[in-house]
Amino acid sequence: MFRTRTSMSAARGRGTAVRALPRTAAVRGIAVGALALLPVATGVPAQASTAPAPVQWAVLGDSYTAGVFVGDPSPPLGDAGRDGCDRTTGSYPNLVERRLAADPPAGREVRRTDVSCGNATIPEIDSARQTPVSPVRPPGAGWPDLAPQADRGRLSASTDVVTIGVGGNSLPFGTLFTSCLLAGIGRPDEATPCRDAYEADGTPLDPESIHDKYDRVTREYATMLRNVRRKAPNAKIITVGYPTIVPEDPSGCDRNDPTELAVHLKGVGLLSVTQGDVACCTK
Repeated sequence: MFRTRTSMSAARGRGTAVRALPRTAAVRGIAVGALALLPVATGVPAQASTAPAPVQWAVLGDSYTAGVFVGDPSPPLGDAGRDGCDRTTGSYPNLVERRLAADPPAGREVRRTDVSCGNATIPEIDSARQTPVSPVRPPGAGWPDLAPQADRGRLSASTDVVTIGVGGNSLPFGTLFTSCLLAGIGRPDEATPCRDAYEADGTPLDPESIHDKYDRVTREYATMLRNVRRKAPNAKIITVGYPTIVPEDPSGCDRNDPTELAVHLKGVGLLSVTQGDVACCTK
């Protein structure tokens, strides 16, 4: 993405064992494989007449984990368990669970506790309360705030696997993207106004440089991982990334097409990110 002085690999934290994965279709297969290793890594040999202990899997994360708008609501509309987090049946944890139910790893049932929530930030995984923002049938008084996901996920010494997908809302990506749209007004395709601004002091809408953003997010992520490890000392922790959302070669993208690099903003007109800024985000 932008050039930065700080490597995100530092976010793993000293002494914290985690595994980073890309947020692609391959994640489902890799996650299945990681869970399948657990009978060897954490299983306790059972007597022949005793069923093996279930694998306890805690799912933490933001909208990309919750699967916002990619399936039916889960819990369904009208269910008393709805909390405004917009989890769906099309989320990757739901798909992985279904596959594991059909073919349990070494015969061990996998029990998923999914507390992922749309719009979650890094601190809301381990230490901060979150107020959900779902527009789908909110209660009259609005959604009540929720405890940190690590608490709602009941992390403990008996937790076997924790998957975490979070970070975009902590940049925050939405504000960053809007800044890039505004910076592109009247600029030629090859210009990099958004990168130039963020490598300096940020933008009028978002006055934080990209270097400061990555430094801050790295510290937040490292703290979060340490706290998750403290709550689930025996778990395999798997960090899950995000899909690629911009093309490696933007030269064929139409800046006038709102399905590509442009957005129609009411009262303003057509806004678009320059191809130069898109190209810099893939490096």
